[in-house]
Amino acid sequence: MLISVFLLASKNIRDDTISLSGNDIAPLSIYNTIEIDDNSYEFLPRNLSYYPKKGKCPSMNTELDDTTNLCVCKKGYKADSIESDGCYRCLEECFENSYCTYPGKCVCIPGYVGSSCLIKIPIIKIITPRTCQRGKQCSLNVTVTNNEGGYEIVYCHFKDIIIKSNKLNDQIYECVAPVFKTDGILISLSFNALNVSHEIFQIDYVDVPTINIFKVIIYLIVVVLVLVSLTRVYSFISRRKNYEEVIPFQQTKPT
Repeated sequence: MLISVFLLASKNIRDDTISLSGNDIAPLSIYNTIEIDDNSYEFLPRNLSYYPKKGKCPSMNTELDDTTNLCVCKKGYKADSIESDGCYRCLEECFENSYCTYPGKCVCIPGYVGSSCLIKIPIIKIITPRTCQRGKQCSLNVTVTNNEGGYEIVYCHFKDIIIKSNKLNDQIYECVAPVFKTDGILISLSFNALNVSHEIFQIDYVDVPTINIFKVIIYLIVVVLVLVSLTRVYSFISRRKNYEEVIPFQQTKPT
């Protein structure tokens, strides 16, 4: 059985800022795949032999190789760390998208779940905010409803760009959107950088309103003039009131 192992190279799975000019979007560059023979187990760190102890191989399911005089796995068995754990095998053939691991059980490769190792696709409940500033990085909080596997990350797909998320809790992940100068961009999610969600949301990019300096100056001048006028009126009223209190009206003598 062949298993596709996805090498999520840092140059392809982006987790940094991407500066773009105009309406250009970064070219498609997502992942590389290699085919690994499940029986070879070359994609796991292994120690496949050890020196015998007093001419014997004490680890589980190991035997002495007469050619190399080293302890190796018995035929049909595998090992990750042969001296400490010995060798193992799965009694039944593992499902597609799974592999046999210590101590002899089938586990799903990342992105697949369940007893049959089916593809798991995120279900997006909501993304906030839905509007970002054009030409600036934007932090989006994405809520998923089916993360029973407790994935530490999900992958945020912005057209042809894939970015690792930051886990906030078991349902909410932070996707830092790259710098775009377009009017909008579509975003979807995946657990394995390949099989994306059916829900696709659009993030709108808008310009920050520019400030008209001339209008601001005129506005400030008007405000100052109004304040000065109100101050003068208040001062005039106060002086007149004080004058009337100090010098009362003169009464005319009767003739």
